[in-house]
Amino acid sequence: MDLSGNMVRQVEQDMPVDDDGSNVANIGRMVEDMELKMRNLLQEVYFGKGKRFVYVIEHLLIVLQRKTSLVI
Repeated sequence: MDLSGNMVRQVEQDMPVDDDGSNVANIGRMVEDMELKMRNLLQEVYFGKGKRFVYVIEHLLIVLQRKTSLVI
């Protein structure tokens, strides 16, 4: 099972700029918002694949147990 991948996101937003400091604050807010969105999406994908992996392994173990009990 492969859990690797990449993700790219881009956002454009109009925000008020009063001085140079507010511009930096606006960019920081945008970065934090995007980071949270990406982190949540990655968590869903990662745990989704993890759950699928566990399900497949459990299913294989059940099948193997049934086959070995039939042989005995």
